[in-house]
Formats: sequence, C-alpha cells, structure tokens
Amino acid sequence: MNSTSVLITGASGFIGSHLVETAIKLGYETWAGVRSTSSREYLNDRRIQTIELNLDCPEELYRQLSTFQKHHGGKTWDYIIHAAGVTKATNEKTFMCANCLTTQHLADTLAKLNNKPRRFVYLSSLSAAQREGMPTGESAATAYGRSKLRAEHYLLNLADPLDVVILRPTAVYGPREKDFLLAIKAMKHHLCLAFGRKQQRLSFIYVKDLCKVAFNALTEGKGHCTYFVSDGQTYTNREVTKSIQQTLGTRHTIRLTLPLWMLKVLCRFGERISQITKHPTLLNNDKYKILKQRDWTCNPSETERALGFKPEYDLYRGLAETISWYKQQLWI
Repeated sequence: MNSTSVLITGASGFIGSHLVETAIKLGYETWAGVRSTSSREYLNDRRIQTIELNLDCPEELYRQLSTFQKHHGGKTWDYIIHAAGVTKATNEKTFMCANCLTTQHLADTLAKLNNKPRRFVYLSSLSAAQREGMPTGESAATAYGRSKLRAEHYLLNLADPLDVVILRPTAVYGPREKDFLLAIKAMKHHLCLAFGRKQQRLSFIYVKDLCKVAFNALTEGKGHCTYFVSDGQTYTNREVTKSIQQTLGTRHTIRLTLPLWMLKVLCRFGERISQITKHPTLLNNDKYKILKQRDWTCNPSETERALGFKPEYDLYRGLAETISWYKQQLWI
C-alpha cells in the first residue's frame, strides 16, 4: 500500500469518480472530496476515504481543511487533483463561481494553512484555449472556457506559488458520461444530427487515458506548465458517426444536417428556456459556439514527451468499451 496521499475534488462526478478508481488501483491513500449533497454511487469502495468540502464558501472550507489538518498531524495531502467544476450553467456568472472562484478558494485556503501539496494538478479544458497556442491574455470562445482560463491564470499567478500543472483535455468520454450518450441513443434509433455543411475536425480522450496522464502529472514534468491532452488522432463528424454506427451494429441511419443559422435559432430558444427555468438546457449560446467551431483538435506530443504519456485508447476502442458499459447498465 502506497502511503502517499491524494485528494481528488469533484470525486462524485464522471471524471472524478474514475480518478478515484485509478488512485485506488495505484495504491494511493485516496481521499474523495465531495459536497454534502453529492452522490456516492461510484464511491463505494471501502478503501476510499471521503471528506466534505464546501468550495463555494471560503470560511467553511477553511474550517473543514483546518479540522482535517489537526486530525492528521498537521498535514493535509501529498497531492491534489482538482477536478471539481461544472460544464453546464445558465449564465457566465455561474460558470465563474463554479469553476474559477471555487479554485481560488481552494488555493487560498491551502496557502493560509501553510500546507501546500507537493503538486496541484488542475483539470482545465481545451475550451480554455480557443485554439492551441492561444496567447495567454486572449479570451476563450465560450463562457465555460473563459471560466476555466481565468482559474488557470489565478493558479499560475499566486503570490505564494503552488507547484501546479494544468491539463487541457479535449472532449472526454467513457462509462458514466451522459452527453456522448445522447448521440449514441440517437444513433441507436437510426438518427444522426449534424450542424453546418463543413465537416468538424474533432479530437477525443478516453477517460481512463485522462486519468493515466493526470497521475503521471503528479510526479513527471515541470510545474507551472500547461499540457494539451487527446488521443493524438483527428476525427471528422462522419468518422465519429461511422464508428458509433459500427459499434452499435446499426446498419442504416437518417442523417439530418441543419444549417448553422437554424442551430443558432434553436440555441437562442434553449438559452431563453434556461433563463426562465433556471436550469441548463442542452442547446444554448455556449453550445452554439462549440458546434459552430470547425476545429476542436490539439497536439498532445509535448504532453507525451514531458509526462511520459502514451494513449492506450483510440476512439474506436474507447467507444466499444463505453457502449458495452452503457448496455450493461441498461442506459441504451
């Protein structure tokens, strides 16, 4: 058993729960940071230790972490992987609060307690860079991306620096993920939706590969660096559709291609609905910007070199494992 400890925030979520499983497999003393209201559905291994963290409230967070510190010989954790956050919100302010302010609160509280980890890995997003190599001061395209980018800037410019590594994964998929599930369900019912005439260039990372690179980042590479994460492949819309179709064994599909102007109208309508209901909708202004952009790719070669990361899953293998899990859980 590895006596090295790791805290994973957002541990009840899609990526966070997989990070927890990886930590257990690697032998870490594993702490799952969760909200009081978080589901424990994927955190039932008895080796997992949980701690409730209120990242929204700095005073409460200080109390929680200082209490933990007192009960553990004045220490907190050797490493932290910060995966807490949201990918859907009704407005930019909510994104900023959930993704940026919570990150600030965690970093500031660790500094106040004078108990920083050996390394702090922050799971950001490719959305934080409108394109790879974007200048640091340039704004991302979406509200979600801007909230992630601002959190990155805060971590990299702390007065009392953390040894921080930032990971910018592209689209993450795998068991327990529900957004990709919608496309798979549509394909199972022989329907394929596309937006715009020009093909999108897409990249993906399977959740197990993302977990692998996150743990590599704890001990490999230099601090204060940002790394793009993908499986190294580029896929078009049609290639993704064909892969899902082949994996499902669906012979025929109806491909419905909507023009971007129609997508914009639908997204504006969805945005209005979310403002009325106070709940995020599938189609909104952020989603329009994501679907409108034709290139969502990145080059992970530096990540592979610096962090010793080699993807094990391409989209075809990852989809097979994901769809198999969906079927086992009766999600499709």
